[in-house]
Amino acid sequence: MGGTKQAITRNPRPIIIVNGGQWGSEAKGLITHKLTLNKKVQWAVRTGTVNAGHTVYHRGTPYAMQQLPVSWIKRDCQLVLGPGAYIAPSILMREVEWIASALDQSCEEVMSRIWIDGNCGIHTDLHMQAAGTADRHHSIGTTGKGCSEAVVGKIMGRDLTPPPTFANWVEGKPGFWKMLAERLCDTAMLLNHSYNSGDQILVEGTQGTLLDLHLGPYPYTTHKQTQAASWMAEAGLSCNLDTEVWSVMRTFPIRVAGNSGSMPQEMSLTKLVRTMNDKGQREAVSETALQEWEDSLAIVRRTTFPEAPSDEPAYWSQKDREQHRVAASEIHKEAYNRLPPVVQKELAKLFEFTTVTKKLRRIAGWNWELAIRSLLLNRPSFIALTFMNYLYPNQWGATRVTKSDAWYKWSDQVSEVSYTQAGAGPVGIVSFGPQLEHTHMMDEV
Repeated sequence: MGGTKQAITRNPRPIIIVNGGQWGSEAKGLITHKLTLNKKVQWAVRTGTVNAGHTVYHRGTPYAMQQLPVSWIKRDCQLVLGPGAYIAPSILMREVEWIASALDQSCEEVMSRIWIDGNCGIHTDLHMQAAGTADRHHSIGTTGKGCSEAVVGKIMGRDLTPPPTFANWVEGKPGFWKMLAERLCDTAMLLNHSYNSGDQILVEGTQGTLLDLHLGPYPYTTHKQTQAASWMAEAGLSCNLDTEVWSVMRTFPIRVAGNSGSMPQEMSLTKLVRTMNDKGQREAVSETALQEWEDSLAIVRRTTFPEAPSDEPAYWSQKDREQHRVAASEIHKEAYNRLPPVVQKELAKLFEFTTVTKKLRRIAGWNWELAIRSLLLNRPSFIALTFMNYLYPNQWGATRVTKSDAWYKWSDQVSEVSYTQAGAGPVGIVSFGPQLEHTHMMDEV
């Protein structure tokens, strides 16, 4: 070959991967927010589908992002939807409008830093309708958003003309979509060239490692792989590049409602909240509200689901969940909807509802065996421990913490187990609340 060969300088900044270490909802949005600012991220990438909402706070308002990277909070950060993403047009439009409103910008200004791969799949209302018919929401505890149908549609659509990609869907559409169509490109090459230029890239993974299609407790899994390496592949980035993996893990992991699979050390939310009330300096949720909740739950169990077991669903056997899967999925939502708004507001301080389906999540205590499994599968550079305020409620909303506080001994134990049993990295971030000021880099503590 003729010409002069030009050597590519190795990027001194590794690609940051934010990965869920459990069953999802680990506060990946919060950790991504922290790292975006701390690491001065220039390119933020998201793939996956829209069955996960990553929450980021801006000016005190929460935004649950199902499609775009939460790194939009950094005004000069470029936002990439990589080739492994599936785009739901109505959700994408809504999120562009959210960002524009939050940053006091026009939609055109927001779209000027969005880059979409032409091979992204398309996620339509027909996919959601098909998911409703399949009823996996009740049978295996999925979100019922039609993500599996969208993935299958892209695979089977190779025989169609034109294939079902976002590039084909958006072609010829006017207005908003015409402007967004101008943002289509080969994002894999865009990111690779940006990496070669020395830019800082962050890949924001969705879902959680323990839900992995091939490595999780099949069939109670999501529709794709969810390891840190999977998000690199979906973005078109080589596993041979330097990476800095952050596995986000909750002190009390959660998963979606219903018959969603086994969950060691599962507990009722009321038990957890009462434990927190006993340990904290104030009531996390008032005892009066908890009692009203239990009364409402008893009424719904007696009137709507009389055949279901009489105790709290958190303590049902897997066989009971399978036999009474509708009750397992719906009983908490019905009980909550019966309560007056003032009680709902009080419970919402700690009762966690899924971003997409608005159903009460299942929750469990920390499990070392599952934590080590996740660490072995991802080998993270660092762990981000979230919801530390659940374990140490007297530190709720802490904007300053020190190593002399009780929480540090526990986080240090997590670091030690991570290193000795998984060959992984230490705890690098801890959070004691949902917002940025509650989140602390360990090297700054």
